[in-house]
Amino acid sequence: MENYKILKELRLKKNLKSKDVAKQLNFSQSLMSEYENGVYEPSIDTLIKMAGIYGVSLNYLLLKEDKSITFTNEEIDIIEKFAFVLIDKLQLLKIKEKITNEEL
Repeated sequence: MENYKILKELRLKKNLKSKDVAKQLNFSQSLMSEYENGVYEPSIDTLIKMAGIYGVSLNYLLLKEDKSITFTNEEIDIIEKFAFVLIDKLQLLKIKEKITNEEL
């Protein structure tokens, strides 16, 4: 990953400490620092998790070329709550109307 500097840039933009991100990813703070300094390259699985934490697409992390939207933590909470409400409504509709997953 040639554009490793974006990892630190995004972390700072989200006002996160490297130890906090490392904890969310279940690895050491030193490994996080090594990723941010280009010593090691994160695996694709780690990049996917980082994209989720930073609210950007995987493409943005790899290429910094798409028009990714960065969400605040508050916006992410609202989106998650909306998603849960939508899922609940769909489940109720399935039960009430006896609709299968395929029909949705």
